[in-house]
Amino acid sequence: MQGALLGGVGGLLSLKSVAKRLSELLNEDGSSPPVVVKFAEDCMNAEGIVAELESGQVILLENVRFYNDETSRVESERLAMAKHIASYGDFFVSDAFGTSHRNSATVVGLPTVMGHGCCGYLLKREIEAYSDLLGEPNRPMVAIVGEAKVSDKILLLDHILPQIDSLIIGGAMAFTFLKVQGYDIANSFHESGQSFLDK
Repeated sequence: MQGALLGGVGGLLSLKSVAKRLSELLNEDGSSPPVVVKFAEDCMNAEGIVAELESGQVILLENVRFYNDETSRVESERLAMAKHIASYGDFFVSDAFGTSHRNSATVVGLPTVMGHGCCGYLLKREIEAYSDLLGEPNRPMVAIVGEAKVSDKILLLDHILPQIDSLIIGGAMAFTFLKVQGYDIANSFHESGQSFLDK
């Protein structure tokens, strides 16, 4: 399990506290009956909780990144996990623009095995904003890009560079660009290899 590398199942990366907060948010209008939010500590063993759900209740699965199959390089492993989780529901809605490029069990695998998928409201807004950028944006246009991995963003950067006037690179991603330009970045995280030098 990846959990051993990421702080352990039930550690800081657990979604248990998110379930509590989700319950608060879903019930802040004082609806009656209140919305019950159940938490499945093992997202690969939640059939019992799913079977007991009543109409209007919600289940939140534990962090899927605790499982090696979520990000396995072996497609059959990712699809096996996706098939198992897909058995819990009928629809797939993604609202995570920042991870929608990842070839993982729950991002690509779920809509693949379910035969459908759709965008949530947040993802829709992000796509609309990106589409505006590709159209006729207001000038001057500045793009701010961050996070750690250039490899996750390089195609996006290639695509938007002709559309923008300035690019601001922040976060750990900046160290890769500084390293390629010959700056000393000490022990800071960076990606390397010929593909980065070529870009």
